[in-house]
Amino acid sequence: MSLENADKIIRFVSSKLPEGVSIELFGGEPLLAFDVIKKFLELRPNFNYFIPTNCMNLDEEKYEFLKKHGEFIGLTLSIDGEPETQLANRGQVPNMDMVKRVLRELPRTIVRMVVEDPSKLYSDLKFVVSLGTTSVAIGIPYIYKNRDGYKGIFLEQMKKVKEDPALKHINIRVDATACESRCQAGREYISISPTGDIYPCAIWYLKGMFKIGDIVNGIDEVKQAEFFKETDPYMDKEVPCIAQRYFLGDKWING
Repeated sequence: MSLENADKIIRFVSSKLPEGVSIELFGGEPLLAFDVIKKFLELRPNFNYFIPTNCMNLDEEKYEFLKKHGEFIGLTLSIDGEPETQLANRGQVPNMDMVKRVLRELPRTIVRMVVEDPSKLYSDLKFVVSLGTTSVAIGIPYIYKNRDGYKGIFLEQMKKVKEDPALKHINIRVDATACESRCQAGREYISISPTGDIYPCAIWYLKGMFKIGDIVNGIDEVKQAEFFKETDPYMDKEVPCIAQRYFLGDKWING
């Protein structure tokens, strides 16, 4: 995203969207475009921002800036577990001392683990908790959720987690897969691309489908209505829904 477009987008959000809207600065890795993040905060410092990061680009300058604006920035750290798990999943391991510092000093910070190897879930979660977090979101990759044996191992590991007294105080949430709850795409949230095009959500932007407007002309209500016809906000399995055909979820994940 260019600084010029960042300026236009924040002005669009400020003037066209409801009061109290939250903004997630999403990537890729958002901290690689730190000048854009600073531009958003410069123009509207009191918005409610959320930034996911793999922590690889967290340095002293970025840390001090994020701490300065900590009241308005929530961080989600992509830490999947022990260093060997992180290396296997992402090919790199962040500075864990910096991760601990962020968790200790930036209160609006949580960890999100992606579980590719469910057999290490318990040990990886304990490692993540040892870094100092009290809130962990556990994500199941869509491509793995129906893999042979994944479900049984995952549930077995989660049983160990629930039985460990040392983890009782930790807020642990397993991410719902798409289509497990009411869909808010295009209703309560939208996705704005780096060039200023508007989509119902980030998934549709990545798919290159269902563009419903842009920051110059606003949301096209006709295109928005067409999207609503193709999707079912109440997840009624009897109603044909293009989103469900792409992202049908499994109930066991949150059981």
